[in-house]
Amino acid sequence: MNYKDYFVPFPTIKTLRLTLRKVERSDIQDLFEFCRYPESCEYSQWLPHKSIADTKDFVSWLLLSYKKQNCTVWAIVENSSKRVIGTCNFVSIDENYKIAEIGYCLSKDYWRKGIATEAVSAIISFGFHKIGLKRIQARIMVENTRSIHVVQKLGMEYEGTLKKAVYFNSKTHDLMVWAITDDRYNFYKDEYNARTNNSWDDDANRCR
Repeated sequence: MNYKDYFVPFPTIKTLRLTLRKVERSDIQDLFEFCRYPESCEYSQWLPHKSIADTKDFVSWLLLSYKKQNCTVWAIVENSSKRVIGTCNFVSIDENYKIAEIGYCLSKDYWRKGIATEAVSAIISFGFHKIGLKRIQARIMVENTRSIHVVQKLGMEYEGTLKKAVYFNSKTHDLMVWAITDDRYNFYKDEYNARTNNSWDDDANRCR
C-alpha cells in the first residue's frame, strides 16, 4: 500500500485539546496571525508573511498539493476556541525504508503549554500505527532549544549533528538529528496514548 493512500481522504486526528485536520481556505486569517511573526519561522526555512496575500498564496499551494495527493500538512486546531494555532506534517516519507521526518510550527501564544508535544505525538502515533513506519526523525537547528525540548519529551534520541547542513537567511546552520524507532515508540506507547487520548480503529484512513 502506497503511503499516499493513508492520506486519501485526508485523516483527521483528535487529541485531548486539539484536532488535526486538512488546512482549509477559511483558515487564512488564523494562519496569518502567527505566520506574520518572525519568531514563528526563526528556525524554519521560510520567511514571515508580510501580508495576508502571502498566507493566501500558501494556502492555495497547500490546497493544490492536497489535490495532487502529495501533502501531509495538518492544521492544528484548538478544540476550545476552534482557532488554527499551528501546523504539523511529515516533511518526507520514504516508503521503501519506512522512514519519515516530522516538522511543526506553533503560534507563540501557545508555547510552553505542551501543545506541540501533544500534536506531534499524534502524528508520530499515526505514522507507526497506520503507515507502519519503522523510524521517525526530526532535524533541528542547534539553537532551537524549544524544539529540542519537545523531541526529548517525545522519547526521541539524539543521534548526532550535521555540520553546515542548511543554508538559510544568508548563513549556514548545523542540524541536530533526533529519532524514535518503532521499538522505542512501543516502549513509550502508554505515555503517547495518555497524552493524545487516541484510539485507532481498523480502517487505515480513520483515527479518532
